[in-house]
Amino acid sequence: MANPKDRTYTRLRGRSPFLTRLANAASLWKSEDGLVLATQTAYTESYQHFRFDDLQGILIVKTRRQLWYMLIYGLFGLLGLFLAVVWEYTRMLGWIFFGAAMIAHMLNWLKGETCATYLRTAVKLQEVSCLSRLPVATAAAAEIDGWVQERQGTLRLDQLAAASTALSPSRGQGAAP
Repeated sequence: MANPKDRTYTRLRGRSPFLTRLANAASLWKSEDGLVLATQTAYTESYQHFRFDDLQGILIVKTRRQLWYMLIYGLFGLLGLFLAVVWEYTRMLGWIFFGAAMIAHMLNWLKGETCATYLRTAVKLQEVSCLSRLPVATAAAAEIDGWVQERQGTLRLDQLAAASTALSPSRGQGAAP
């Protein structure tokens, strides 16, 4: 087996959400035989390797995190507007607060919908927190799907139907009614 230090790794798009990145950050890397999920916390770094031969699926689930971020940024914007309009002493601070909240609100909207992305193997379902925005996750899933199909091949519908009939018990031989 080749030395892991001799391998080449390519980083895939995606970043951990900002609030979770403060506690731990994750990144997804491609090697020649699979994916490596690198997770960094304050003092430790861990790696999980997913071989293309072992991957069974990629699951992307929409979440409402973007809506909650927009609500929080909107409330901070209203607070800044309130400080800017009501009290003369906090007018400048209020406008700065309002402007920062609206910029964060727009950036959140431009990044697209949020999602949770999972890699499925035969023994594990692992969340990939760095693929937390739907446009980035779908693009990465399409890339990963291409690499997995290169490695595993594709399964046609007629092959799947033949395999399912071969595995199902025939009637009269202990099959459930």
